[in-house]
Amino acid sequence: MFVDGQYYYCRLPLVRSISFPTTSIDQFFVVGALLPWRNLEEVCCNDTIVKCLAKFCKRIHSLTLFGRISSPTASLIAENFPALKRLVILSCVLSVNALPTILGGQKKLEYLDTSHCFCVDEKHLYKKQVRAKEWKEEIYVKAAKNIKIHLQCARENCPPCSHLYR
Repeated sequence: MFVDGQYYYCRLPLVRSISFPTTSIDQFFVVGALLPWRNLEEVCCNDTIVKCLAKFCKRIHSLTLFGRISSPTASLIAENFPALKRLVILSCVLSVNALPTILGGQKKLEYLDTSHCFCVDEKHLYKKQVRAKEWKEEIYVKAAKNIKIHLQCARENCPPCSHLYR
């Protein structure tokens, strides 16, 4: 049985927080759900759903992402979420330019969690076996001057992450 987003909206019109915990959700469902839910404030999703959010939901202040974040997705986040104060990209694979792009466009960001994330060249973003690139800390420090809390692991010295840097 197929249930579209309108079905959920009719039953839950005041939703402000939603989590799309899988990568296999049909994009038409998402668009159908997000059209009426323009007042979403907290969202957990992957990069595909961010593209829909950027079109319809401008009040998001808390965004949790999972999966892979490319430079185009980073640009969408930087340009389309003016109220963003909290960004969690726990255990994500980022293109090298993704985080500086996001931080450059987010002036209200106060909380950032990049624990267990690692960077790769854009051309290697969707490969299964990749080697992490070194983080350019000076770029992040400069771009993240308004951030009050930045959580991160020890990268190459972190037991779950160390194998990515070898």
